[in-house]
Amino acid sequence: KAYSGRGKSCRVSLDAKGYRLPTEAEWEYIALGGARHIYAGSDSLEDVGWYWGNSYLSPKGVAQKSPNPFGIYDLSGNVSEWCLDSWSEGEYDSTVLKVEDPFYNDPEENRRVSKGGHWHMTDYGCQIRYREASSQYSPNKYQGFRLVRCA
Repeated sequence: KAYSGRGKSCRVSLDAKGYRLPTEAEWEYIALGGARHIYAGSDSLEDVGWYWGNSYLSPKGVAQKSPNPFGIYDLSGNVSEWCLDSWSEGEYDSTVLKVEDPFYNDPEENRRVSKGGHWHMTDYGCQIRYREASSQYSPNKYQGFRLVRCA
């Protein structure tokens, strides 16, 4: 287990210098930015993200829309972001606020949780609470990642 919950110590390999993918719960916390919005920083995706309705079906450069309350750009739309968690239908209920990060790791599962939606998705798929499975062995033009570092 590479992560033992928010507020607890991280265990990552030394060659990674402490950088890793965020867990699904960490990604949601960062996307919410201390506020309650449907998308990262707004209830209107037009304000904060690129999706099929405004992207003209291509990805865009970073920071062209408004940031979320933490000052972070492009968490909703543009490209989906991998999370550290292995995919499972039932391991994580993103509709319930968790007190502790329910990190899930299955070494047999080759799919990761993907969050945020992308430029070729509907507005529904770009909501903070939306989640999907994405193969870690099949990179594609819709998928990206964001790194976090243990403090």
